[in-house]
Amino acid sequence: MNMKWILPCMPAVLWLIFAVNPAEAQTAGFTIPNPVCSGQPVTITNTSAGGSNFYWNFCSAAIDINPSAVNLGNPGGMLVTPTYVKCVQDAGNYYAFLPNHYTGTLTRLSFGNSLLNTPVAYNLGRIGGLLPLGHEGFQVVYDNGNWYGFSVGGDGQQGPSCIVRIDFGASLSNNSPVATNLGNPGNTLAFPMDIKFFREGNDWLAFIVSIQPSGPNSGTGTNMITRINFGSSLANPAPVAVSLGNLGNMAYPTGICEIKENGNWHFLICNVDNHSITRLDFGASLLNVPTAVNLGNPGGLLNGPRDMQFLRTCDGLYGYAVNALGSPTRLIRLQFAGGMVTGALSATNLGNLGGMAGVHPMSDFFRVGDSLYSFVPNVSGNTLTRLALGSCTNSGIPSAASASPPPVIFPLANTTYPVNLLMDEGLPTQTAYCSNVTTITPVIDSVTIIQPVTCGGQDGALLLHTNMPNVTGGIYYTKDGVGILQQPVITDPLGKVRLDNLGSGVYDSIRIFFNGCESLPVGPYLLSGPASVHFTIEIFPAEQVCEGDTVLLGTSVAFSNPVYLWSTGVNLPSIRVTRSGIYWLEITDGQCSGRDSVTVVFSARPVVDIGDDTTICAGDTYTIGEVIAGANYLWNTGSTQPVISVSEAGTYQVLVSRGGCVMSDSVSVNIASLPYIDLGGDRNICPGQTILLDAGNVGSRYSWNNGSAEQRLPVSAAGLYYVTVVSPDRCIGRDSILLTDLPDPVVALGMDTTVCEETPLLLRPVVLHSDWLVWSDGSTDAVLSVKHGGVYTVTGTNECGVASDTINIHQIFCDIWMPNVFTPNGDGKNDVFRVLGNLGRLDHYGLSIFDRWGQRVFYTLDKYQGWDGFYKDGACVMGTYVYMLEYHIDGKPVLDKGNFHLLR
Repeated sequence: MNMKWILPCMPAVLWLIFAVNPAEAQTAGFTIPNPVCSGQPVTITNTSAGGSNFYWNFCSAAIDINPSAVNLGNPGGMLVTPTYVKCVQDAGNYYAFLPNHYTGTLTRLSFGNSLLNTPVAYNLGRIGGLLPLGHEGFQVVYDNGNWYGFSVGGDGQQGPSCIVRIDFGASLSNNSPVATNLGNPGNTLAFPMDIKFFREGNDWLAFIVSIQPSGPNSGTGTNMITRINFGSSLANPAPVAVSLGNLGNMAYPTGICEIKENGNWHFLICNVDNHSITRLDFGASLLNVPTAVNLGNPGGLLNGPRDMQFLRTCDGLYGYAVNALGSPTRLIRLQFAGGMVTGALSATNLGNLGGMAGVHPMSDFFRVGDSLYSFVPNVSGNTLTRLALGSCTNSGIPSAASASPPPVIFPLANTTYPVNLLMDEGLPTQTAYCSNVTTITPVIDSVTIIQPVTCGGQDGALLLHTNMPNVTGGIYYTKDGVGILQQPVITDPLGKVRLDNLGSGVYDSIRIFFNGCESLPVGPYLLSGPASVHFTIEIFPAEQVCEGDTVLLGTSVAFSNPVYLWSTGVNLPSIRVTRSGIYWLEITDGQCSGRDSVTVVFSARPVVDIGDDTTICAGDTYTIGEVIAGANYLWNTGSTQPVISVSEAGTYQVLVSRGGCVMSDSVSVNIASLPYIDLGGDRNICPGQTILLDAGNVGSRYSWNNGSAEQRLPVSAAGLYYVTVVSPDRCIGRDSILLTDLPDPVVALGMDTTVCEETPLLLRPVVLHSDWLVWSDGSTDAVLSVKHGGVYTVTGTNECGVASDTINIHQIFCDIWMPNVFTPNGDGKNDVFRVLGNLGRLDHYGLSIFDRWGQRVFYTLDKYQGWDGFYKDGACVMGTYVYMLEYHIDGKPVLDKGNFHLLR
């Protein structure tokens, strides 16, 4: 059923401003005429008891049509991981407040006179540095002339878990509000996610859900809900907290959505970790300890649900939930069985709308005109999405907001319109009433003279066929120009009404009236007497049928003592005919008689033959059908052409209609797979190697490019080989392979050689046709650097074979020497002072360097390390320095001293 949306979860500020006593009886109701005339004003009477505001809707807006959405981007570039959005109206201006998780700041969007305007963004910052890092839930409340904001957050690591009150004073446009950190009441907050405020009696109550302690500055509220009592003033510096514990298997609880139904409070809480929804039932007071039930995951569509909001229609209660997990993020619509929050849940996936990503709690739904909207913050991408639930336009006015609505015009004839009344919208006493109204436009479809004036009597009769069954109205007509009104008249279940006791004359301008509506006039109709029997032969099913059918001819008019005579010679009230022709019936009733005739046509049925069942190859198309002059076609594919081309397996049926006669034929098409041939990828062929190519597909016909007709082909030479395979179903497949000659590998290291000890030597082998090299030391580099004598072998390998070569390096000992000057100026030349020559055989090595005052500025035991001219991170001055070199050669100790110059 399509009904207007009704909202129980509205912005807190609205019901605080317009709150009434919940104990007063509030009942919505109205009366409306039904049916009514299309296109004419209809008055609705409000019969509601109590009520402070009213919203009327006079046409349908479909709840089962997905909402639209638009991504508003990042207004002003000030959103940084936005986690919540709260919409508020103050002095005719609309605001939205969004806390930023990582920065702990608060962004205010100013929309002006409509939440559909482009907003102006303002960064309120952390307000004295008090807003929590890990900023999450946020609420705005109006109390005693002041606006207050309340922030919760703090993961216990970046910042402590806490609640912070923000005092805006008399206006939310205040750019310098004052913040007060209320701490962690009762130490119950542990990374709090969401906060909601309520006024019960004289007390302000806040409810906060927490997920888990994440650090040393968290409270104890793992997956718990806390109630905080501020007493009579939101300025209370020390509110009292009570932990209600973990209820209904809460797991990472986030959004809180509330509803008051039949005087009882209910909370629905979204659980991210176990993908479920928990319902808390408080009864008549939020000070009660609630009972809880976990509603599970309806339809398995919840994936980390972050928040939800209610929408109520006259035919049900719905919830819209946002998933925080999954890619992409999805919007889910929930429906409560029986229209009650305690009813069983079912779910519908509405998909990803407006670029939602990493969503967090959505705003309450708000109305602009007759459309509903909600904001959804996107942590991923730092954007804001606006959902829209559209309004209706198919009545004279779509809606009204007064206690007594103006007269409404319903323009479409024979249409059912839902009329909805929402009373006390946004208040705890909100209630609704709905009723359907149907429009009519009276029509006299035809008139049958069922009883003319016979033999001069006053027994003429007209049968009016109307579109209004079972109604009581009136009929106006003229007889020989004189107007006559007859009422009341009652139509039968088929909309027929009979005018009896009519004498001879002309009956014209016949109209039927109902509830102020009237039909267009029909006529004239002549009744004369004395007259013959008057009747009409009725034909069933129709005057024109198809060959092979049977037609029933008869008359529904009753006579006193009738005698029947058909043109076929039959003396019965009805006959059955199977051939085309003109048939007449003569009826004699007493002294009066009459005759009527009809023409019955039996049309020839088309002859349809679209061929035999067949098999085609995959990828081919097959044409089926035939052209029959003057015929219409309907295939089970939806095509209306006489001939179609198909490429998929299946049974194809066509209905051919000509002259109202239909015949059908069908053909089954099977798809034969193409031969699958895999000769392998292109590859190398080694000298003397033979490769067997196999085309597979046993039982097929083969054609190789070398003339072979065998399934398998042995080849021992390089070249391009290809084959064509024809399957038993005459389907063709092809494949080819390129074989390339690959010679055996070749490697060469050259002649054996003799070098000085410590003289580096690079071995660069000559390599041909080798895919990889391996040296005798396990190295796989192309060049091998050696410092010691010995025998070195390199091996080259490819897929065809292996080749290797060996070289013998003989080392001899050569002298060492000391430079007499070095220049550590960083030019890359002579920058280091060290021992030069063949150092490999030196043992017990030690090198010391002293300045002119005997201070040792460098010492090393590494015979390959030198001095860079620095001492303790400072550059040494130019001058003469002394070195002392100690080492053993062939087991004998050696001490060498000398001096050198440092130049820069």
